[in-house]
Amino acid sequence: MRHLMGLDRQVPLACLLILRFFFGAYFLSSGWSKLAGGWLGQPVAVTQPTARPVLATILDQFAHANPYPLYKRFLLYLVIPREEAFRYLIVFGEMLIGISLFTGLATRVGAFFGIFANLNYLLMKGLRSPEAGVDYAFIAGLVTVLLGNPGRVLGADALLSRKRPLRPLW
Repeated sequence: MRHLMGLDRQVPLACLLILRFFFGAYFLSSGWSKLAGGWLGQPVAVTQPTARPVLATILDQFAHANPYPLYKRFLLYLVIPREEAFRYLIVFGEMLIGISLFTGLATRVGAFFGIFANLNYLLMKGLRSPEAGVDYAFIAGLVTVLLGNPGRVLGADALLSRKRPLRPLW
């Protein structure tokens, strides 16, 4: 029966390298563009005393349009008041996720935090938002990376798994 349904076939880990490299490059690029775009710089200009950081403006817009009361309160009362800390968390978090996935170092950890980040982006936008499709696709792809663990092919996880083969992180 398994043979008839095709369940006896497996995808070689090398095929999942495409996903691992794509997500790694994407997260690295996203974090780097935020860093280069001044997300961590001084938000207030002399000519514009009411200028706000980019993230605060984005979060404020999403929070007021958010259809989920619990997540709306999370944004309004936890994230926006501590916006500066979340800027650093987002920028460096995306870069660390990207490094993890691209190098194959603790690939499952990187994929897990990538899923967590995209779940938050998805909840921020709303599950039915037209912009949410990308987040759904990223979550599906990152779950595949998490379960398949392609870090064991052309990645640091391959070296680590030889030394300590029973660790689930690699």
